[in-house]
This record gives sequence, C-alpha cells and structure tokens, in this order.
Amino acid sequence: MSATIFGERNCGLGEGPFWDPIKQQLFWFDIHAYKFYSRSGDKTFEWDLGEHASAAGWVDRDTLLVATETGLYRYGLTDYSKMLVVKLEADTSQNRANDGGLSAVF
Repeated sequence: MSATIFGERNCGLGEGPFWDPIKQQLFWFDIHAYKFYSRSGDKTFEWDLGEHASAAGWVDRDTLLVATETGLYRYGLTDYSKMLVVKLEADTSQNRANDGGLSAVF
C-alpha cells in the first residue's frame, strides 16, 4: 500500500471533508485555524471563516451551507458573503458544530 500527499496544508484539526459533485472539488476544514480549504487540480483555495467551523454541504455551484460554532450560514465561495440561516443553541455557549455532512437546497 502507498499514500500520496493531497496538499501541503498542515491542519491542526482537520475535519469535515466533502466532495462537491458540481465543482468536482474536495473541501475540508481546519477547525482550530478557522480555515476552510478546497483543492482543484494543483490549485488550493483558502477561506478564513473567523470562527470554528466543521461541516458543510453544497447549496449550488457557488454557495455552501456551513456549520460553525454559532450557527448555520449560507457562504458564498466567490463573493465571500456570509448570511446567517439559523443560530445553533445560542443559549449554550459551550456547544459547537462538529464533524458532519450537510446538504440543502434553498
């Protein structure tokens, strides 16, 4: 058995990998760094989410539903927009989203 390094990013806590069938890209999170990554061919893309995030699912070609420590957000991949859909247990600050998969159509 052999392994190939997929990317040069070292994640402190990498989670939530998912495949986007429309873009044909892999996405994943580095929870501790508040980062979200994607790779297509030899290019790696990086977004700074500003908070812990660990799961996402595609809405359409340029929009994801992202689970963060504070809520579920529609996140624009091209314009970096972030719109709150619903808060997650706002009355319990110790809780956060964990690794998982989401799919939604809005």
